[in-house]
Amino acid sequence: MGSGASLKLRIYVVMMCIRLLVLVLIPIGLVFLAPRMAPVKRGTAEKLWEQACDIPQRFLGHGDVYRPREGWFVYDIQHWHGSFLYRVPEAEVLSSFDQVVEKLRANKNNPDIYPHVRAVFEKWSNCSDLSRQNAEGFLGDIREAYLDHLKTDEPDLYSFAKSEELLVDQRWDQSKWYWTNVVFEWVFLSGLVLFGTWPMRRDRGWRSWAIHLGLLPILFMLPVYLGYATFSFTSAGPSGGVLYPWLLSGFFGGRCNEWDRQILAHLPRILEPLSAPIGMPLSLSGMGMPGPTTMVIAGLVIALLVFSVHKLGDRLQQNAAIARKRIGPSPLPEDQ
Repeated sequence: MGSGASLKLRIYVVMMCIRLLVLVLIPIGLVFLAPRMAPVKRGTAEKLWEQACDIPQRFLGHGDVYRPREGWFVYDIQHWHGSFLYRVPEAEVLSSFDQVVEKLRANKNNPDIYPHVRAVFEKWSNCSDLSRQNAEGFLGDIREAYLDHLKTDEPDLYSFAKSEELLVDQRWDQSKWYWTNVVFEWVFLSGLVLFGTWPMRRDRGWRSWAIHLGLLPILFMLPVYLGYATFSFTSAGPSGGVLYPWLLSGFFGGRCNEWDRQILAHLPRILEPLSAPIGMPLSLSGMGMPGPTTMVIAGLVIALLVFSVHKLGDRLQQNAAIARKRIGPSPLPEDQ
């Protein structure tokens, strides 16, 4: 086997190992990030009662409690760029309910407890309707009193709260399909790796490498252009997916020109239903998304680099052949 063939084999083995490593890292990353990126995360009963009863000590880091559903109690935590949604098993909330009742009885005049909660607790304690004497009934009364307070004293916040309620319903329904995000990203990212390295499998020439590698930038950004994980290019950070939004963070700072805006305006946002909403943001700013023309130019640059490497390889082979001709054949060893 010649030195050229030996080098080619070594390069092939190294690239196969890299491809295999990336294909293994993709599902590992998905499994690792799936709980963190879930549209509805696992919460605690303590935090739920804190959102329902306690006056927040700071503007952010507090939220609301919503109606229970499908054996879960639901609450959120507000932040500048949206909110995190949490769920707590019904059994966990019910087991802590007696402690909460005792705490409210012992702290009727505690200024850190919402006034409407104290009023609801007083009325609830004297209620003769046994069907309301439970955690679900108590939290429902608190929610109604809170909305009545907003409707009377702060109508703007009342509209915000009602909109948030509808969005919570949407986020809850969408969370049931979160597994499709995991499957979609695994198939898409693995497909990109296989597509980019396909010429290696078929032992194609430099033109095939230039086409496949040159198409990778625009193909990688295609889900965003079709509506998937678009909030990842805002101050909300990686969101609306699992692993893919974190990979997008390497493309912050791009721009869209007029052509890009026209192209994006006519592309169907068929992947938008896959991305879970981020809640109602109080503030949101863009981080700069590279447009389709930028990705096409990046692909052309990659194709040019492939062509340059090919020409450089040809030149080195020619120089090596010329050098061998000048040196001549190797002398045969003398007999001893």
